[in-house]
Amino acid sequence: MYQCVLNYTINKSILLGKGGFGSVYLAQNELNQEYACKIISLQSSQNNYKKLKQLVDRELSIMSTLDNQNIVKMAHSYFDGKNIYIFMEYCNGGNLKKKIRELQSIYPCPKFYQQKYEKLAQEVFWDIIDSLNYLYSKNIIHRDIKLENVLIHNGKYKLSDFGLSKFLSDIDEEPMSSILGTPCYQSPQLLRQQVYSPKTDIWSLGVLLYELLKGGELPFRGFNTQDLLKDIENKLKTNYIQNQLLSVENKLLQYLVSKMLVIDEESRLSLKDLLLKVNQFRINAQLMQKENITATETRCKPYRPEKITSKKPTNQIQEINKKESIPLRFIQTYKEKKLEATFISKILDDKLSSNILILLALMLVIALMQISIRI
Repeated sequence: MYQCVLNYTINKSILLGKGGFGSVYLAQNELNQEYACKIISLQSSQNNYKKLKQLVDRELSIMSTLDNQNIVKMAHSYFDGKNIYIFMEYCNGGNLKKKIRELQSIYPCPKFYQQKYEKLAQEVFWDIIDSLNYLYSKNIIHRDIKLENVLIHNGKYKLSDFGLSKFLSDIDEEPMSSILGTPCYQSPQLLRQQVYSPKTDIWSLGVLLYELLKGGELPFRGFNTQDLLKDIENKLKTNYIQNQLLSVENKLLQYLVSKMLVIDEESRLSLKDLLLKVNQFRINAQLMQKENITATETRCKPYRPEKITSKKPTNQIQEINKKESIPLRFIQTYKEKKLEATFISKILDDKLSSNILILLALMLVIALMQISIRI
């Protein structure tokens, strides 16, 4: 089933994703370039029409200001009186939820394939930190970081879905009367409907990284908000996070996740703290890599002996022999033995010749004696 909106053709038979506010389909423009189209129906929410329209307008206002390689870009938007259409950059790798399921099917036991999940978590961490740094420079908080909202395009991880995002200046103006988004990713402050800061995104990112490192296992669970809060409080009274991540080889990620999942916002790492830790880690990694390369070059440097030409003076023969690790006395002994062998051979040759002459003389004498007897 196809639908034409503006200069786009929406293929409603290809569903890319579905969220609380709408569905996302594959679309193409007149140049056959692919886009993702999010369709939000305002008819299905007559009771909350005004609130939903306000959320969508804010999402469009935020997305129109964003231009970062790790954030999904918006191309166009359109409202036909019933539905809102948001045309966005298409990401060919799906989302992180899909990626984790693929890894689980290939490597079902994260404990024995820890490096695979760690590699994914590290790659996601770099890109999402970059996107958050950009958002905060624009005074925007996301408020809905989760696996489904991190899309993959050509190996890059991009933050998407700004339906719950806010400008920092709007936080106090619009107190929340209900919990929006996915509770298991939300900070204790959001769950309790308390005052919060950009560090609420840091908590969500910590949950996401933990989930990646553990192969899809969430750190906290609950049938409702109260159960979830209780589980968070009970586990964080102990060293639960640290103990669960003991098998993680990347100690930087292990440390950062444990410091991101802290109930008290004052004690929780800020984005600035994360960037400082990351930069420090990168500098150390580069130094270690440089040292390893230097050490490898030293170990692997081939031995190239100096060439010896016939132009070397004779008085330097001893020095040359030392460089070639051949003792001079060996050469002298070899020459003496060779001369001795030649002398002995000559003597033997001389002795052999005299013996032949004597033998010939004896044979001649015998022959003469036989002739005289016959006569």
